[in-house]
Amino acid sequence: LQIEYSNQIFSYFKENRGDENEEFIFSSFVMMWGNTGHAEHLDELYEMLDDDSPLWNHAINSLGNLYHRNEDLEAEAFIEKLHELEHRLTDPISLSQLMTYLTRHYKREGDNEMVLDYARKMIELNASDWFVDFGLGEIYELESLQIGQPAPELIAETIRGEPVSLEDNSGRFVLLEFWGSWCGPCIPEIPYLKTVHESFEDDQLVVIGIALDRDTETVEAFMEEHEMTWPQILQTDMFNGELVNAFNIGGVPAMYLIGPDGVIVTRNLRGEEMVEEVSRLVSEYFE
Repeated sequence: LQIEYSNQIFSYFKENRGDENEEFIFSSFVMMWGNTGHAEHLDELYEMLDDDSPLWNHAINSLGNLYHRNEDLEAEAFIEKLHELEHRLTDPISLSQLMTYLTRHYKREGDNEMVLDYARKMIELNASDWFVDFGLGEIYELESLQIGQPAPELIAETIRGEPVSLEDNSGRFVLLEFWGSWCGPCIPEIPYLKTVHESFEDDQLVVIGIALDRDTETVEAFMEEHEMTWPQILQTDMFNGELVNAFNIGGVPAMYLIGPDGVIVTRNLRGEEMVEEVSRLVSEYFE
């Protein structure tokens, strides 16, 4: 159904270029393409958009989804396309959106040199405060949040009013899980967190949740529903929260494992891989 609707909206878009709602119309069909992997008109779209069009800003992420969901397209082909567009696009916001996508791509690939390069380019371009802050955050993470570096200071209060800090947990591992009750991908991680939480004594490992939510009641209700018994710290400012910024969290779920000496041991693992790696590290340390 989305494919049919997207084709209709795309036809309307072509016939009504310059419409006052052009950006909304464009983002609607390109989002549906991303949801379905529908690529029938992809080449036509590439030919239609001028290099100075602000519509590229609305296309980047959705087209990335399209390439990932279409079995006939290679995700790497989209990265190559972005590198081509990087030298053509002139709209600062669109170019910054492109660089954001490439930064995240190379971050997943572990290519810190490319991450640093694009972060600096975004800061220099200065298209908006958001993109500048994103670039600064990536540089901060490269300089201060790598495995083997001391974790940022954490001093807070749980939603039940109990003080908590990394210093107070010295001598044991601390697994920090950043999440939100509104976050769909966070839910499948809960059983794995339970496994880790229940596998070790409190003097070996503690799990601390950092919830990006608006109020305590929402978090408590979610905890009860999903039987989450580990302590939670609330960040009502969401992605502007103090701890969220300290650990440069740009999306959830996200995790950090802090060692008994306060040093970052590993990060951003999920599912069974997270359970296996955390279990290995803790068991080896205390054997």
